[in-house]
Amino acid sequence: MQISKQEWAAAPAAPRRANLIKDIIAARSCAAIERGEVIEHRDAAGTLCLRFDLHLLDESWRNLALDRLCAHAGVAKLIFRYQKAWTAAARSNGRDAADLLERLLAHRAVTRVPLTQHVYRDPTPPADANPMLRASWKLWERTRGLISDGAAGLARLLPFMQISVPNQHGERPRFVHIGGRTTCAVLWRDWSAREGLASCSIPDEKLEVLVSQAYSRVLETGDPQFDDIIAPIARADGEYAWLPYRRLILPCRLANDRPAFNCATHFLSGPEAAIPTVAP
Repeated sequence: MQISKQEWAAAPAAPRRANLIKDIIAARSCAAIERGEVIEHRDAAGTLCLRFDLHLLDESWRNLALDRLCAHAGVAKLIFRYQKAWTAAARSNGRDAADLLERLLAHRAVTRVPLTQHVYRDPTPPADANPMLRASWKLWERTRGLISDGAAGLARLLPFMQISVPNQHGERPRFVHIGGRTTCAVLWRDWSAREGLASCSIPDEKLEVLVSQAYSRVLETGDPQFDDIIAPIARADGEYAWLPYRRLILPCRLANDRPAFNCATHFLSGPEAAIPTVAP
């Protein structure tokens, strides 16, 4: 399966997804939001952005938000705190965003799964997966898991790769590379620059429990794992964010033949970001 240059160029640059991730990471609470109000602004592109706490939004501010959205013909974003964690969703016009807000309000009392993982049966990224993930898979197949300087295609994938090596005595694996566009770097940039390569755990302990289980399984079995993570992730400032991402974990080895694994990650967008899975 070949990946076209057009596919590759489009994937990392997806502007709406990138902007949503930026909005989620940057979102802050304030006194107005804590009172159940809506903060409204328009960005440089003319997008209408509404920021609020879904659980605190009262009836009057709900009606005002719906009126604002329905009157807006362009792109609209909802940037909101949901179950104590921030998320965001964009729609091509205000009326569609108003419909989404109504759906969210109708479901806000429903108990949600606070931390979920979906593991695919087939670890091969499907044809409609992000081109970077498919390219990571193809590189792994071509090199038989060897991560070495000069490997064709490795340089362009390194920004999306987190490479770790197992420690002795059952300790957690230690990072040896954290790409600048990985989940770790985007969420905890200062930490990854300061401590990442000397660390065996990430700043979010609850998330660490989930991700480390998969890493151990890949190291033990030698089998790749392809899955989605949906969780309220602790940001560097102590706030939480719903940031669903897709993850491809590949068992590898370094040039000195030391066992390692590569975790390539790609943030998701869409309904799964706005409305996390309903608890059974």
